[in-house]
Formats: sequence, structure tokens, C-alpha cells
Amino acid sequence: MTPGEIFGSNGKPYMRASLCVPVEKIKEAYRRIEENKGLVFG
Repeated sequence: MTPGEIFGSNGKPYMRASLCVPVEKIKEAYRRIEENKGLVFG
């Protein structure tokens, strides 16, 4: 996962995910994001 803003100011509210990993890793990342929606990090 990388901050979207590394691709320019329009990407600031987004996160970029690498799809060069096994599907199970992507599913795990999605599950963790869903579990932590609404939390503020920083």
C-alpha cells in the first residue's frame, strides 16, 4: 500500500495497492481495511 498522492495532488485522498501479490494477500488487506474503516491514523 502506498499513498495515492505520490502520483500527484489529485491522488491525495486515495491509497494505491499493488496487485503483484497472491490473491490471498489482497483478500487479507481488504479484510483489514474493512475492519478498520473510520479509524484515523497519523
